[in-house]
Amino acid sequence: MDVRAGKVPCEGSLLLARSREEKEAESPEELLELLPFRMMCETLYGGKEGYQDIVRQFRQFRDRDYDRMMQGACSGDAEACRGIALFLTACTDTLEFTSAEIYEHYRYLAELIRQTVRRLAGRCWQRGGIELMESETAEMFGNAVLKACRMNVLLQEKYEYDGLALLAHSRS
Repeated sequence: MDVRAGKVPCEGSLLLARSREEKEAESPEELLELLPFRMMCETLYGGKEGYQDIVRQFRQFRDRDYDRMMQGACSGDAEACRGIALFLTACTDTLEFTSAEIYEHYRYLAELIRQTVRRLAGRCWQRGGIELMESETAEMFGNAVLKACRMNVLLQEKYEYDGLALLAHSRS
């Protein structure tokens, strides 16, 4: 395969085209399934042209479902809790492939992660919410929190314990 600076390999062009053909993400599951892959393709092969659309889909979800799901998650609703865990995982996985050079979009996703974890840690996890959480949901939260710490989006000193407690719960 001939790969030179400024030249997109044929396989990359196909991946980019396929990612742009995907439908709009409407649920937390679809956010996780579609947007990290699309961000990777846009970063590697698309010249970051599709960033605006990807971030727009996160904004739409936040405006439409975020507050309701966050409230449900903190009230013990297992489905809402799983939805927020999927959303947080989608944010961290997407941010991992987002170029920091496109600061506005990088900052929006990073702030969304910080805001979500701050609210969960302050309202839900401290009041015994971790013990009531389903194992798979706790694992998603734990992995997302620890990844955000590794990416320096969250303060490791402040949130690493929460991430480790969530993972420990998922294994108990």
